[in-house]
Amino acid sequence: MSNSSRTERQPCLVIVTGCQRSGTSLVGQIVGAHPQALLLDEDEGMMRWARALLAGDPRRHLLLPGLLARAAEKYRDGNPKIVRRPLRPTALHPDITHLVLKAPNLTYSHAAIARLPGPVKIIHPVRDVRAVVASMDRLRGTDIAANQLRLLRQDPGAAATYAQEIAMLGDPGVAKHLKRALVWRIKSCAHARFADAGLDPLVFRYEDCVADPRAFAERIATHVGLPSAEAMVGHAEVLQGDGPGALDRERPIDRGSLGKWQQVLTLREEREILDLVGDAMEELGYDRGPQLSEEQRPATSGQTDLRDAPVIVTGRGGSGTRLISGIVQQCGVFLGNELNVSADSLEWVDTIYPIAIEKHATGDDPPPERRASWTAALRSTAERIRSDGKLADDALWGFKLPEAMLIAPELLEAFPEAKVVHLVRHPVTSSLRRTHVTSRTDNMVGKAVCAAAYRAVGRDPALAESDPDWRRNAITWRYQVDPVARLGKALGPERYLEISFEELCADPTATRQRVLAFLGREAGDMPPIPVSKRRAATRLWLRPQKKWIWRLCGETARMLGYGPV
Repeated sequence: MSNSSRTERQPCLVIVTGCQRSGTSLVGQIVGAHPQALLLDEDEGMMRWARALLAGDPRRHLLLPGLLARAAEKYRDGNPKIVRRPLRPTALHPDITHLVLKAPNLTYSHAAIARLPGPVKIIHPVRDVRAVVASMDRLRGTDIAANQLRLLRQDPGAAATYAQEIAMLGDPGVAKHLKRALVWRIKSCAHARFADAGLDPLVFRYEDCVADPRAFAERIATHVGLPSAEAMVGHAEVLQGDGPGALDRERPIDRGSLGKWQQVLTLREEREILDLVGDAMEELGYDRGPQLSEEQRPATSGQTDLRDAPVIVTGRGGSGTRLISGIVQQCGVFLGNELNVSADSLEWVDTIYPIAIEKHATGDDPPPERRASWTAALRSTAERIRSDGKLADDALWGFKLPEAMLIAPELLEAFPEAKVVHLVRHPVTSSLRRTHVTSRTDNMVGKAVCAAAYRAVGRDPALAESDPDWRRNAITWRYQVDPVARLGKALGPERYLEISFEELCADPTATRQRVLAFLGREAGDMPPIPVSKRRAATRLWLRPQKKWIWRLCGETARMLGYGPV
């Protein structure tokens, strides 16, 4: 196709922006059901094409025919939207004048969108922040706040504009409901940036739209330059199948979701959300109350889905993780169908090792689609293990693997309700022991970790091959233990339990009581824990290398409650 023929047929782009869970899917379907419009969705490859379009990348012309063909498949028979031509690319049907992009992730792209040469219309629905936060909580397996943090960091303009919000979103100590509220504020209030760019967005409340869909369908049609059409309010008869975010395309417009958040958020969570973003909410026309009484609210934010709540047992290899694994199993936690002599959960090796190698070999933040693939792999492994073990839905489960600490943030992203049991040991005794797989260069994991750990302390990674074992142990100890300890302390005592090897050896029964309390379990008849106190003996501390080790690892060790020796 020549450049001239491309410009002859330039449909109007209707871009639906705003915050996820705010009605962007519904609005996209309302417009997309119009006889003169074709709806493009994220799961059809729309974002890849849209980014190429905004960047002026000529590959957009190659991506478009396949996107059009996939998009047309969600329409029922009798609603032709495309023309399939033998030996030529798929094209829009001549009657289609509007392409509808349901694209909340283009909300940060106002400047690039404003530079597009053809006609563009922006529709920007908003919704009560409390309903959005509650809806995000129900979307299992997708951490919207984490995804938006990556997008913000990748966009130089957004990174500068939202520096304070980015810091809060990246802080493990900020509660999830507040991170979700921050995302809502950033994206819902972004309509002003489109207005400043001269794009005149149509802004309206989701609640008003579902209360009177016919009136809003006409309003939307007028805004984008389409004649009114009955199909817009009857989109469930035009579209079929499922869409992104568990969307049922055949569900008619209804008000069933309004007010559900009041059965999800506690009063404390609501107050914290309003303290953070209440002003922005009122600017968008929402009232803070009155709402349900305290007696009508849930005591907590809802039942934890145990598929999202594994008990992750980890620790630097050689720190006694086999002992803590045995205790966790005594407390009734299923750690897998295949355990080795060290009680490692072998079924996780083929999933966790490749992620750890890729992450630490490059040192770069992976793109969102790569992180999403890691999350999918981790959750798929969990489902398979739980299924093979024939676990009941309410059964406590988890896994023990020292290398899990290498991808702790990724595991918490995949399993947002996970609890972490972290066994630590004094860096001197840990470093003066035998090596672990992660401190040797004779394997892929160790090679990646050693190189990254050496770079982190400013030492030439090539020296890992010739350095003595104790030095390599110390460098990798700090690299592995420090970030997990900091992340765990930010998670708080409800989700993070730190146990020292020394206290475990000194009083294993008391340690088991701490684990039971952490897991919310009652103590029953349990056998004694065979632990020799001599395992924590300090005779190795007399070695001369201890001063070098302490200089390197002392800051982290003090955070764990250790002192110099």
